[in-house]
Amino acid sequence: MPNASRTAREFACLVCALLLAGLAPTPAWAAQGAPAPVFGINMSLYDANDQLLTDPAVQSQFATMQVPYVRVPMRTNLSDQTLESALQVVKTIGATPLVIVPGPGDVSNLQQVDAHDLALVQSVFGGSAVLVEFGNEDDLDHGVDAQAYTQAWNQVVPTLAAASPPSYRFGGPTNFQANPQYIAYFVAHATPRPAFVSWHAYACGTSDSDQTCYSNTEHWAVDVQSTDQAMSAAIGTTLPIILSEWNLDPNNQDPRYQDAAFIGPWVTFAAQELEHLQAQGLAAAMFYTATNNPLALVASDGSLTPEGSAWSAALQASVPASPAPSPGPPAPAPGPSPSPPAPSPSPPTAAPGPVTPHLTGVTAVRRGSRVVVTAQLPAGWKGKVTVSLMRVARRQRRGRRLGVRVLVAAHAQLHLTFRLRRQAAAAGRLVVVISLARAPGFLPKTVKAPVVTACPAHAFCYRPPSS
Repeated sequence: MPNASRTAREFACLVCALLLAGLAPTPAWAAQGAPAPVFGINMSLYDANDQLLTDPAVQSQFATMQVPYVRVPMRTNLSDQTLESALQVVKTIGATPLVIVPGPGDVSNLQQVDAHDLALVQSVFGGSAVLVEFGNEDDLDHGVDAQAYTQAWNQVVPTLAAASPPSYRFGGPTNFQANPQYIAYFVAHATPRPAFVSWHAYACGTSDSDQTCYSNTEHWAVDVQSTDQAMSAAIGTTLPIILSEWNLDPNNQDPRYQDAAFIGPWVTFAAQELEHLQAQGLAAAMFYTATNNPLALVASDGSLTPEGSAWSAALQASVPASPAPSPGPPAPAPGPSPSPPAPSPSPPTAAPGPVTPHLTGVTAVRRGSRVVVTAQLPAGWKGKVTVSLMRVARRQRRGRRLGVRVLVAAHAQLHLTFRLRRQAAAAGRLVVVISLARAPGFLPKTVKAPVVTACPAHAFCYRPPSS
């Protein structure tokens, strides 16, 4: 990997560490050119034959994607050699590790086992940024309530933190689902106070309808908001949130995992929901899982699964584009000096204008509190897409912008969702404005359709019908 790229990713890790320390607000991007922090992954590591652990091509694939976080379970049934190898893979990828050390209910000699695990981590990462989760779904697996979990934290974590570099950030309680009151008790009584709180987000069960899966995915925003409110009431502030596992269904036999027509759009929708939640304190999210599972991103032959293809496309769309450098003045053409102009030259003809890209398949449909926008980008086109959602009141010529999304895409189907606040569309009509800017330089080459008077120049406007 080039040194400049490595420097950018190390800077991204530093910024993320500062975020989790509460020293900076959560940004839309960890660093210029880096994916959004919601595109972390889990390493399955069920045994020493993990594909991410043993296949350099899969490792290279995730390194090329610049995955920001890799979550590593420090399983007690694995050897130190396997665990160290897994940590070395995370380092090779260039990601920040989130390691899971045993929590209450996992082992009897908890202090000793966790201290040993963190010594392994320090042997690989030294004083670099490391996130540490104390336990994993202890509420589900062992029936550990908030009081028992917090008591174990207060007994074990102070010693672990004292023996670790200051760049190691400890968090929990890693509930199997959102539980604001559990987290409120934990943050109010934990010593030391956690650097972040975490839980897992699976949208639905195998018997649930597709619509229920989408509705529950929308509800992740409610979970984050409710947890923020509970923390604020308990300690007067909020802490960064990590969804350390997310996917459709915890049951990996759900047939929708093999249905590309469903799982692709759902992953795109879920990733967009997570990106929106960064403004509410979501510091990171880790997809479950990378390999060795029917619900994984990578198949056994090393290719991306339908879910992996959609996730990868969403990750690439989250990367902000760097402005192209301005071209220098053209070099003079070689050859003899030009002849003098004719005495009576003809008037110069206007230079041909830029070719206007053509959008096809544009739809914008309102579904309750969401507006879903799709469009086919022009063939051979690459550049920036700006999509704005506006509300235009009756008798008004100017609209109020409700939201804006900026994407970078190439040869792709545009598909994104806006969430409406209840009062946002109470009156007036909704307008979607799609602007294209071709790379390099993002010079405006856009389309205008006179649908409404609020449509700005150089834009395609489409009024979404209700459904």
